[in-house]
Amino acid sequence: MRDYKDLLLWLTLAVIVASVAMVGYQAWQMSLYDRMLRRSDRLVAQLDTPEAERLLKGATVQPALLDSITNVCDWAGRDGQFVDYFSRDKRGAPDEVAYIYEYYLDCDSVRILLNYVWSSDPQLVSVEWEPIEVANELILFPEKQLKYRK
Repeated sequence: MRDYKDLLLWLTLAVIVASVAMVGYQAWQMSLYDRMLRRSDRLVAQLDTPEAERLLKGATVQPALLDSITNVCDWAGRDGQFVDYFSRDKRGAPDEVAYIYEYYLDCDSVRILLNYVWSSDPQLVSVEWEPIEVANELILFPEKQLKYRK
């Protein structure tokens, strides 16, 4: 009977330790998501400034995006917001997270996707853009899109 109680005690302790570790890991991940979102917000806010080049260093960026934002459209007068994020589990490669923003501009509408490699020090790997009228499977909650805003 004593062995059974010892085993039960050890199993209980193991379950508690595993639960605490899982909760801690999830909290760390959410804090990383939040930090990446704040970083993405700062980047998007500065896309029309000289600081954008430094912030985008090392990332693949479609050249027409920055040209349109800085020379054609009124980026400062944009109307829009962060829409959603999407995690991609890439087997055999680093995981990625995409932060998705949508804006109405005086010249057009644009959806901007900031793609990061997921790690303890996330790296921006690419910036993509597309019209917001184009459906995008990465947006998990379409009701957050600008076209559904009231």
